Amino acid sequence: MRAYLLNLKLKGMKNIYKEIKLSFYKPDLKNFNSGKYRVKGIFGRNGIGKTALVKSVEIVKNIVVEENYLKNRKNQAMLGRLINKNTGIFHIGMEFLLLKGNKRILSHFLELEKKKGKIVVRSEKIELQNIKGEIIDEIEILKGKVIKAKKGGFSIEAEKMEHICSELTEEKSILNFFKEDRNNEGKENDLISLYHIYDFLIKVYTQDSDKSVLKLCKDIRTVEEVKKRVRKKAEFLKLFISDLKNVRIEEKKIEKGYFLEFILEYRDYSLNIDFESMGIRNLFLLYDYFIDVYEGKIVFADEIDLSIHEVYLNKIVEFLARMGEGQLVFTCHNTGLLDILKKFRYSIDFLTENQEIESWKQKGNSSPRLKYREGMLKDMPFNIEYYDFYPLFTGDDE
Repeated sequence: MRAYLLNLKLKGMKNIYKEIKLSFYKPDLKNFNSGKYRVKGIFGRNGIGKTALVKSVEIVKNIVVEENYLKNRKNQAMLGRLINKNTGIFHIGMEFLLLKGNKRILSHFLELEKKKGKIVVRSEKIELQNIKGEIIDEIEILKGKVIKAKKGGFSIEAEKMEHICSELTEEKSILNFFKEDRNNEGKENDLISLYHIYDFLIKVYTQDSDKSVLKLCKDIRTVEEVKKRVRKKAEFLKLFISDLKNVRIEEKKIEKGYFLEFILEYRDYSLNIDFESMGIRNLFLLYDYFIDVYEGKIVFADEIDLSIHEVYLNKIVEFLARMGEGQLVFTCHNTGLLDILKKFRYSIDFLTENQEIESWKQKGNSSPRLKYREGMLKDMPFNIEYYDFYPLFTGDDE
């Protein structure tokens, strides 16, 4: 299943109290070509809500893919902290263009609310449209009950629909019921396709993600797959580390499978990757996500520039923008990337002080980097001078 993310809307996550919308492609879909629309960088000051964007996608992915996600106490506690206290409701909508067969638009809307001390699914809606925007099919759920379904019903068998209606609760997404169908070629409908998008195509990298470079593999087949990938990673790292010779894998058989450690071998010494610099560890981990973009997946990455040299990151992003088959959406503070991104379309969004998305529109040879750094963009002033720090570092309280 190939799909392209067209739009993302959200409201009510962390400090985002107004609805914001990210657009990834021009409105006209008749002659769709993602060639210059594969990357998007999101920029803004610290604490403005960039991480909330990526975290929102991770949450909806987990709710769709993990049947018991909302029953987990830790997840409940986390969501209770993350949902904006003023709105009380978290809303997210994602619109995908399905590229297999006849092109069509598949939209998914999900709302969470706090009810009797628990975070639950308040509503969920899925729409199927043709590229003209005409609704072909839809299904809508409110408080755990199916309240609307067009006659087509996404080709859901009567028995399946009956099962869904009896088992669906406010702790589940309707897409949970299509997990078992995703590998059954005899059962194809666009709800299965949507589950597949969340399960297989969307990948999320946040600073909360598991950063462990140790690997636990259940069987020897998985070990061999990891070894094959690590050989590629070694060649990738050699582009940045001139004296790196190889990445060796040390495997240990344990009760649950195989435990793998990665050793970087240099000319004169060897070093466990746990003791490498943060930048090298991040490159080692991010390589998997870069491969995902290259192969056609939709990757969201928060603070992609953390500890990675600007020159290297610029070249990687440009490569994925020109040669990748998927989409890369990332938050960033590295302003050097702006001059790379301006070569592409719908590739730069600024999240302003008023919680609005301002998309960069290239005019002549103007530089988004210079305008951003000099506070010349709407509602994005960098109104701080070096001497503003003085009273914060002196002992004088007056």
